[in-house]
Amino acid sequence: MNQEILKQFENKNQLEKEILLIAKKSNDSILSIFVYNNSKDSIIVSRQDSSLFLIQEAKNENGKWKPIEYWQRATCVNSYNTIKIKPNGVIETKSIAYKGSFKTKIRFKLYDSDQVYYSNSLDGNINPNQFEIPDELFKKVYSRYTEYKVGKELFKKIIFLGENSAKEFKKKYDNWWEEINKKMDKRNKSKN
Repeated sequence: MNQEILKQFENKNQLEKEILLIAKKSNDSILSIFVYNNSKDSIIVSRQDSSLFLIQEAKNENGKWKPIEYWQRATCVNSYNTIKIKPNGVIETKSIAYKGSFKTKIRFKLYDSDQVYYSNSLDGNINPNQFEIPDELFKKVYSRYTEYKVGKELFKKIIFLGENSAKEFKKKYDNWWEEINKKMDKRNKSKN
């Protein structure tokens, strides 16, 4: 990691957040995202399939930050793991630098332990249709959540890494599981 990135973290070190993010253009097609542990203790950051819970956002034509990527949660428990970052430690991950006709600002959003962290913004170009949620996303991915009685708003919060989305999903899931257990108990009692 170069001195420029370390200097940027030193400048941000006064911030109270446990995790700091700095995004930097590596080249025309790759962006580097540096995740810095700003605490005095080691931290454990969650991952899925060895990837951080990280998406890209961009400012739309009204200057509002909107997601241009979504997170697709795995259904397999073995997909989830963690990485330990020592105090003042840094890990680096990479992302695609999109191309398109719409010149805008982009940033990264990291989700960990029901907290959201944002990187600095960078100049970028995207395709304006990246702001739209593809129909096939709802058909393919949302169907996995409907049985847990997750509405579309919570679904969007989950895939766009909204704060407390895991906690809200767990509550829905627990309620769903409780209903299943009640139905099973009722069925078992009627058999006896």
